Amino acid sequence: CVDCASGSGSEAGSTVCTACDAGCYDDGNNLCGVCLAGSVSDAGSTGCTACDAGSYDNDANACVDCSDGSVSNAGSTSCTTCIAGSYDDGSNSCADCAPGSVSEAASTDCNACAAGSYDDDANTCADCSDGQISSAGQTSCTECAAGSYDGGSNVCLDCAAGQISAAGEASCSDCAAGTID
Repeated sequence: CVDCASGSGSEAGSTVCTACDAGCYDDGNNLCGVCLAGSVSDAGSTGCTACDAGSYDNDANACVDCSDGSVSNAGSTSCTTCIAGSYDDGSNSCADCAPGSVSEAASTDCNACAAGSYDDDANTCADCSDGQISSAGQTSCTECAAGSYDGGSNVCLDCAAGQISAAGEASCSDCAAGTID
């Protein structure tokens, strides 16, 4: 009996050696073994190659790139979607959004909360309460100072002469009779 050539094998009692199929490999004992999940091979191979990080074995002996917003380790059979509040940073990992920014699941970037809103730590941009303002990308709102009010366009405006307000008010009130500003 003669050993089969590298990359091929035979069954007991066979008179011919056949090249190992794609997805299989010469196991060194003249038999063709099946590649482990997450690994692939060409026909006639003596070994299998793990799929690179950022790709996965699609069960058809091919490594397929993960879709945007998803990542994988080397030798994977699937990709993991980046969760809401994180993003695919382009280096095959999911990174948290910066404070003041949010994202949906499977994102490749984060979006800063707009002026007049803030990141509420639940991956949501919440509107500032009446009497409060914020610039874009903030994690909290700022109350308008006493003597001013939220003018409705995310700007604190001074009260008119003869009017007052406490800090964080959405409007000014007239001074009471017998008092002045």
